[in-house]
Amino acid sequence: MELVLIMPQLGFAQLDPSAATRLPWAYRFGAEEAVARAAASCESQLAPVIDGARGEDKAQAPPAGNNWVAAACVVPRLFSPEECTRILAFEDKLQLEAGRMVRPGLSTRRCLYAWMDHADDNAWVYERIAQSVHSANQNYRYDLFGMMDPLQFTRYDSDRADEIGWHLDCGEGPNTTRKLSVSIQLSDPDDYQGGDLEFHTMPPLAFSRLQGAAILFPAFLSHRVTPITLGTRYSLVAFINGPPFR
Repeated sequence: MELVLIMPQLGFAQLDPSAATRLPWAYRFGAEEAVARAAASCESQLAPVIDGARGEDKAQAPPAGNNWVAAACVVPRLFSPEECTRILAFEDKLQLEAGRMVRPGLSTRRCLYAWMDHADDNAWVYERIAQSVHSANQNYRYDLFGMMDPLQFTRYDSDRADEIGWHLDCGEGPNTTRKLSVSIQLSDPDDYQGGDLEFHTMPPLAFSRLQGAAILFPAFLSHRVTPITLGTRYSLVAFINGPPFR
């Protein structure tokens, strides 16, 4: 399964190595060279260690990092256009209702959605998504145990300029166990305008408008769906759960 990694624009790995030694905590840990190496490499990070017995700060060599931890990735064609049409047909069996945020007023959410419970006729959809999560998690290496929520079937209409403002999928209560999110593009990109999935500090996602594409990302990444200006966009969303981040 092909995975296209999308890296954040900002972050420790993008620091100028020459500037690393000017960071205040670089001197506090007495690790100027280690900090410079970490800032220059996407594969490293600073690992300070506190010596509690003597109350002194020490530093150890930076361990290998993981570029996937806070990145999004795209499976360009998780579902074929024909399979997307089969999934869209499930709308006739669903009771769509107006979308809302957990905390209304903090961010806009205009759309129609319904929870698509697991059933014999859609088990293949659940299985395909599970396969993509298993493949991507070989890189994320998150501790996951599955889906607590059914798949979320969502429709965005241009007559209401539907959109979802900036938000996180990992929230309060049970939502603290959301660790990976999966957004699947069901519509032909020629059928609508606007309605783009965007992330803070990241470039546009390659292949994200391709029909059948799946975008997988950590649930703590801030993201939005821009207002749809023409036509109708459909998507399918899955939340993958595990022990809360700590």
